[in-house]
Amino acid sequence: MQDYPCCGRSHSEDAESDVGQIAFHFMLAAGFAVAVVSASPAAAGGKGKRGSACIPVVQCWLQQGGVDMTRVDSIKIDKRSRTNGQGDRVFKGYQGWVRFKDQDGAIVFSMHPDCQLQRSWTKGDIEWNQPGGTC
Repeated sequence: MQDYPCCGRSHSEDAESDVGQIAFHFMLAAGFAVAVVSASPAAAGGKGKRGSACIPVVQCWLQQGGVDMTRVDSIKIDKRSRTNGQGDRVFKGYQGWVRFKDQDGAIVFSMHPDCQLQRSWTKGDIEWNQPGGTC
């Protein structure tokens, strides 16, 4: 290879340096993307931890709706999915069930994959008016 007159480096040394820099930046970007996806609420999957990132959102809605949190017996978050035309299960979001110590029934929250509320309704003897605003 021919050397550059200014610095004594060959074309092949520059090419190796450029490839190394490109690989470094690619790996840096890939690592950042994995970290962002891992920290998102939608990444909280699996039994027991399934949708656990949505629990604070449900608690916020309950508090905005005037629910005395000492009455809450449990908050359970389940994945919602459907079957597409090819028979594959497609993740649609979460469903939160809030049960009370002193009443039969539950408040049910339907949430997007990012835990934002779609709608809520009640089962049993529970009275609930979904508050406006966001959590």
